Amino acid sequence: MRADALQRRNRILLTARRLFAAHGPNVALEQVAEASEVGIATLYRNFSTREELIYEVLHHVISDLDTATQRALQLAPSAENWTQYLSELTNLDLGAFTGALDPREIRSDIATAQAASLRQLTGLVESYVAAGVIHDGVSASNLMVSIGIATRPQPQAVTRIAPDAPTQLVDAYITWTLA
Repeated sequence: MRADALQRRNRILLTARRLFAAHGPNVALEQVAEASEVGIATLYRNFSTREELIYEVLHHVISDLDTATQRALQLAPSAENWTQYLSELTNLDLGAFTGALDPREIRSDIATAQAASLRQLTGLVESYVAAGVIHDGVSASNLMVSIGIATRPQPQAVTRIAPDAPTQLVDAYITWTLA
C-alpha cells in the first residue's frame, strides 16, 4: 500500500474510533468519511462494509489494551501503577464497543484476540491481588465490564449535564478495587 493510501486508511480508523466512542458504532459512515477528510468512496475502498470497519477498529482497541497491559505487567504492583493503568484504559474507548464484544456474535479472529487479551489481563489482576494492592473480589472480567460501562457513550443530554460522570465513575471504581 502506498504511503498516502496508508495514511488515509489510518486516518479513517482513528476518526471512526473517535466517532464510535462518542456516538456508538452506528454512526453514519458518511460522517466518518467527512470527519476523516476523505470521500465515501475512499472509505468503502478501504472498508467495504460497516462491519469490516468496526472489526478493524476493534482490532486496534484490543491491540492498544494489550500494549497497556504489557506495560503494566513490567511495573511493580503498586497503587500508583494500578491507578495509572486504569486511567490509561479509560482513554482506549472500551465503552464504545461493550455491546459488540459478545463472543457468540463476533468473528473468530476478534474472539481469539479478546480471549488472549483477557488471559493477559487476568495475569495482571492476579499479580496485583497477590501483592495486596487490590482486593480479591476484582477480576479481569469485572474490570473490563466496569471500565466499559463507565466509558460507554452517553446521549448528549447526559454528557451536557454530567460531563465528568465517566471520570468520577472510574475514580470510584479505582477506589473500590484498592485493598
